[in-house]
Amino acid sequence: MAGFGIGWRPGEPRPLPGVKCPACGGGMELVRSCQSVTLRCSACGAKYPLTDFIDQMDVIEEVLGIVPLDRI
Repeated sequence: MAGFGIGWRPGEPRPLPGVKCPACGGGMELVRSCQSVTLRCSACGAKYPLTDFIDQMDVIEEVLGIVPLDRI
């Protein structure tokens, strides 16, 4: 899986394979704003901070690619 790198634009969601929403079990996606990165359920729209998914950080890091650390 390729990381986001420079081509990942703010507001453009990216799926997180295997990461599920705690509320409904739907698939999660990363959403980047200008100053942060959050997780959002693609099914129910619930939003979560990255810290809620520390146990799945290996998958998240692979997808994040080279997002500057001050945005995480």
